[in-house]
Amino acid sequence: MLRKILGVVAGLALAIGVIVAMEMGGHALFPPPEGLDPMNEQDQAAIVAAMPPAAFLYLLLGYAVAVAVGGVAGNRIAQRPWPALIVGAFVALGSVANAFMIPQPIWVNVLSVIVPMAVAFGVSRWAAARTAAA
Repeated sequence: MLRKILGVVAGLALAIGVIVAMEMGGHALFPPPEGLDPMNEQDQAAIVAAMPPAAFLYLLLGYAVAVAVGGVAGNRIAQRPWPALIVGAFVALGSVANAFMIPQPIWVNVLSVIVPMAVAFGVSRWAAARTAAA
């Protein structure tokens, strides 16, 4: 039981770490317009409105990488295929919360839920196939 809990917690921690690292890289690749502060709530809507589509795709890539890394680690630690699904669900829920706090294009909101869950499902299926083959 402890191994399963540790797998989920470690997977979530890794996923959060990857998201933070990818967001830092995203801010370097796609800096906010001059005079706008990303920490200021009023400026956040203007920053998102000025973001190119590539910045949103980079964000989605970050979610996918985070779920893949966290999911694989969680699955390996727990020795079960389902921790990836929990990691994916938490990333998707975080995306939903983010959509309520910061206005984004609708396609980003939709894909921010679909991408993490699709990756989580893929990682889970891959882990189950590896377990069955072993």
